[in-house]
Amino acid sequence: MATTAMSSDLTGGDQRRLLSPVPLIAVLGLIAAAGSLAFAVEIRHPDPIQVFLLEWVSVPYIVAGVIAWWRRPESRLGLLMVIGGCASAFSGWQFSSRAFEYTLGAAFDIVPAAIFLHVFLAFPDGRLRSRFERALVAAAYFASVGLQLVKLMLGGVEPRNLLELSAQQSIVKHIEDVQLLSLSALFLVGVGVLATRRRRLARPRRRLLVLLIDSFALGLVMAALLFVLAAYALPGLFEVRRATLFVIGLAPLAFLLGVLDARLARSAVGDLILELRTDLAPQALRNALAVTLRDPSLELAYWLPDFETYVDLEGQPVQLPNDDERTATTIDRNGVHVAALIHDRALDDEPELLEAVGAAAGISLENARLHAELRARVAELRGSRARVIEAGQKERQRLERDLHDGAQQRLIALSLRLSLLEKRVAGAPEV
Repeated sequence: MATTAMSSDLTGGDQRRLLSPVPLIAVLGLIAAAGSLAFAVEIRHPDPIQVFLLEWVSVPYIVAGVIAWWRRPESRLGLLMVIGGCASAFSGWQFSSRAFEYTLGAAFDIVPAAIFLHVFLAFPDGRLRSRFERALVAAAYFASVGLQLVKLMLGGVEPRNLLELSAQQSIVKHIEDVQLLSLSALFLVGVGVLATRRRRLARPRRRLLVLLIDSFALGLVMAALLFVLAAYALPGLFEVRRATLFVIGLAPLAFLLGVLDARLARSAVGDLILELRTDLAPQALRNALAVTLRDPSLELAYWLPDFETYVDLEGQPVQLPNDDERTATTIDRNGVHVAALIHDRALDDEPELLEAVGAAAGISLENARLHAELRARVAELRGSRARVIEAGQKERQRLERDLHDGAQQRLIALSLRLSLLEKRVAGAPEV
């Protein structure tokens, strides 16, 4: 009974956190990162900068992923980031002089690249937006996981590989070229997807989000260049590898800046509450909410229960959007619909901010709703008068038409018949 009572007190987010594998994967990833560092120290790795950059990628992704998961347990983004950091940490196990650890690290060697592509395209809610994006990510996983296992089974120059079944070095080289060049092409396509998404977000309040997308795109470009250099053994590979790891490690830092920015935005709700004390006019209310949410495209729609529709401030019907760019958040007061905020879809990643703004502006939105309802009723009255006048005009036209086509024609016919009759009886005065 106590267990049941306790579970009933948990919110949906708390329950998802308790059941989530993210903490376990994060701990595993941190252990793997510590292990790769220990293996590098053990063999006295000749390039400590490369070792540092590998940790620079692994640990920030794990930490940022845990933060993303804690803020949004229903989102897959945190899980993806933690898995990406964990895979990157395990790839460092190639530093080990022992066969098992080396083989495990070699199996994860290219996997982080596909995971990071998945993370970049799935930001901010952890979901890919189209079949094309899902196919793109699936192809990247096939190249980084499937082809990597085939390479290991066909052997290579490293004797510690436990998966080797047959040494076919020439075939391995061709497979590796296909793997690296295909991943390079997939990453460049991913850059195109991000560029399209960036154009849709070119609004003032989305500066940090645009910065994130720019860091994602730059990381993909650097990775694509790295794979091309590796496939053709071109000069500059060493330097580009370092630069690529550094750039990829910037993405979680930009994400953490976005989290801080969201917290600062929520603190602006206090200023909104003070401003609402002045009983703002409906248009001023809309402007205040737009400033607090930092979305200049914000629009307000008010629910009219008698009309069963949303209207704008002028009482005109409004259709709530739900597409890739804009969506609506409804606001209730005492369990009754009051209004809806029509906003940039990126605000869906900040539900606490939307909820706080809706709660703070509840009374003001109710007053604005009454204003919109008055406008709608006036517009309805004008429409009714116009319909009555139009109906009267049509009735007059019908009567005129009936008189013209009915009685008038019969009177003319009767007049003609009387004229004929008069001629017939002209010689009989008694008639």
